Amino acid sequence: MSQIEWIALTLGAALAAIEWRRADRANRALRIALVIVAVLCLAALARLSTPGEPSATAKPALPALAALDLPDEVSLGEPIPVRGRATLPDSGWVILEAPDGGRDSTLVSAAAPWFQLAARPRAAGGAVYRLSLRQSNDEAFADSFGVSVRPDRPPTLLALDGSPSFETAYLKRWLAARGGRLTLRTTVTRGRSRIERLNGAPAADGPLTPALLGGFDAVLADSAALAALSAVERRALTDAIEADELGLLLTAGTPTAVPFVPFAPFVLDSPRSGAHDEARTSRLTWPHIPRRSRTGIEVAGTTLRPRPGLFPLITDHAGGWLAARRNAGAGRGAVTLVRTPSRWVLEGEQDLFAGYWDRLISAVARDTATRASIEGGAAPRVDRRLQLSLLASARPETVSIAAPDGTLEPIALARDPVETRRWTGAYWPRQAGWHALRLGARELPFLVLEAPAAASSETPGAPPSHWLQVVAFLALLAALTGLWLESRRRLGR
Repeated sequence: MSQIEWIALTLGAALAAIEWRRADRANRALRIALVIVAVLCLAALARLSTPGEPSATAKPALPALAALDLPDEVSLGEPIPVRGRATLPDSGWVILEAPDGGRDSTLVSAAAPWFQLAARPRAAGGAVYRLSLRQSNDEAFADSFGVSVRPDRPPTLLALDGSPSFETAYLKRWLAARGGRLTLRTTVTRGRSRIERLNGAPAADGPLTPALLGGFDAVLADSAALAALSAVERRALTDAIEADELGLLLTAGTPTAVPFVPFAPFVLDSPRSGAHDEARTSRLTWPHIPRRSRTGIEVAGTTLRPRPGLFPLITDHAGGWLAARRNAGAGRGAVTLVRTPSRWVLEGEQDLFAGYWDRLISAVARDTATRASIEGGAAPRVDRRLQLSLLASARPETVSIAAPDGTLEPIALARDPVETRRWTGAYWPRQAGWHALRLGARELPFLVLEAPAAASSETPGAPPSHWLQVVAFLALLAALTGLWLESRRRLGR
């Protein structure tokens, strides 16, 4: 029996005793009954308005997989990173299953609950992945999330070679095979160049101008080609990098061979005395390299000196910097001291050749894509507000969301006053299934899951229904009214 019930019984017994000992015996039983009813109604109202305490064995329900960082969109061929925290009493396995049957898993425990998994999509379009937690006591939890896999669009490149290059020939074949757009301008003799264009790349017949450079995302050039540029062309190239986000990669030679402003912070270090002009062989590495190279690659006898503002891209087996980039205004410049990456192709390691050039080109190329994210990577649910975020240099085109039934709803966007490239909006999905965020001619599919099942109303500690409080209040009012009328009758005698 609760403390409130004990107080009610004690108070009721005291008031009943007082009524029993009154000299007026008329309607004594009625008065005692009204007192008991009033006290019991007060106790009931106090108890109904105070939620009961949960039992000692009841524990708050925690999500089995929490703090999830799930991507909304990736390029075809890029890994899909999945991070989060598992809530479990002892240990278990977190498993990521791809629609093609591939899987990745990791062991988690109460002491080490954080996990990171990855999957690599093999086809463009919307894909549903399954993330599950299997504990040591055979209890399991699983949920799904959708990822939009977009076709890879290589950037549009302008390559400037001071002379015909064996390495550029291999780069051209690789870009042609993956649908890349490349304009190659090779100096044949003094004042004469040969121009090749792949996959509809823009023309580059005349001198470098702001209009010509505006059609490219990055420029790849050797030191001889940069040294041959006129002062006007060099100024146009510098302005395009610093103001228009163009990227520049020095593919051969050294940054000291050409007095070019974007390369001024790059300084060379010699691993040993007199090694500036010597070549050496090294097994290269970089973050997320497909695998360890079996082949030694010829590199310069020097390395790049680590300095503030420089970011390493490629390192040798001793940790020396062989490629690095820096921010130059709105754009980026990079230098590589690797001389013969084609050796990977000749030795049958094409994946490392592709990874090397992907690493360098993506580090400098202009970012022209409008990037979108939905609710920071959390799995969208029906009737739950979604936060839409877009990163774009200019105001995005008309943005709308197409529901599975074909309904099209426009989305209002607000510009972030601090980060001016960021635009945000909100959307409430009304049905489960694949939706599409439409950005002009581009679509970003995302999967909306059913709303989680509603919790039962009879959970421990939940207050009873409201109608019981109404009945108790009306009974209390009637008992107090009866006692008041009875007291008026006694006073009127």
